[in-house]
Amino acid sequence: MQWTEAYRTGIPALDDQHKMLFQMSEDFQVVIAEGAGERSYGEFLRSLRLFVRAHFGAEESCMLRLHCAAFDVNKRAHEGFSKAIAELEARFERDGFSAIDAQAALEMVDRWLVEHIGRIDVQMLPLVEAGTS
Repeated sequence: MQWTEAYRTGIPALDDQHKMLFQMSEDFQVVIAEGAGERSYGEFLRSLRLFVRAHFGAEESCMLRLHCAAFDVNKRAHEGFSKAIAELEARFERDGFSAIDAQAALEMVDRWLVEHIGRIDVQMLPLVEAGTS
């Protein structure tokens, strides 16, 4: 997955964080393709958890400040994504590495990039451009 301007929220800090998530996905895709998923999967999950913890609250605050109509949908989606990451981490800690789970985690992140950032988060851009606050 590659970042494009189509994913822009108009809030530089959020856009930079989203770019980081795109890069995490790209990097883990390379790791899987190289056959090193087992060595890196736990770190990928940990990075996702830390990203979620740092990013979601900031993004929700921006949506509230902008009075973005997508706030409630965004918050529910964040809760679901956070729960999914926690479940993958728990399964990894309990059962160890699974190539199927690693691929599923990568696909989940890629879906998030397209379906969440590309459809929900971008709803902030017109508000930012209009100077809504």
